[in-house]
Amino acid sequence: MAKSFREQLYEGLFKPKDRVKGIHVTSLVYECLRKTVYMNMEPQSPHNKKTQIVFKLGDGMHSWNILGGDYEKTIEYKVDEGLTIIGTPDEYKDGFLLEKKTIKFDVSKGDNFKRYYSHYIRQVEAYKVLLESIGKPVKEVAIWFVNKEDEHDYLFSTDENKLKLRSSEEIKGEIENKARIVASS
Repeated sequence: MAKSFREQLYEGLFKPKDRVKGIHVTSLVYECLRKTVYMNMEPQSPHNKKTQIVFKLGDGMHSWNILGGDYEKTIEYKVDEGLTIIGTPDEYKDGFLLEKKTIKFDVSKGDNFKRYYSHYIRQVEAYKVLLESIGKPVKEVAIWFVNKEDEHDYLFSTDENKLKLRSSEEIKGEIENKARIVASS
């Protein structure tokens, strides 16, 4: 019997993304690696329909190639023999790294940005290291937030001094150490 339109719709909604095997930058951005270790031990159950729809809305925003340069290009960063960190920056062009995020509340108020989204800073820091490792210098970094609730957008960039990054050497040491911990767990 042929699948109904609803069955086809949900099948497409829950179809997993193809991901390069390895330790992904997004697994290394939190202070505590416990979540990453447990996710590697237990197979992930599919998200519910609401969560999948939210993810697809975020995917839609990521489909915009705003800068016209490298767009969601996967980078493999070799740490040790058999240990690779995988990263997929949203956009890169001529020294400019852009990461796009959807959010639910105003990040410009108080310490909301640092309080709730500090892992995004670590994510762009890691992407900076990966890009530099393949000969692509990063001069400016920006995280562009679009609020799903009210359609406001917020830009945090190194150019406007709203975004402070650590040195590449410090970041490199951190992500390499975290990757080794995750790989050995």
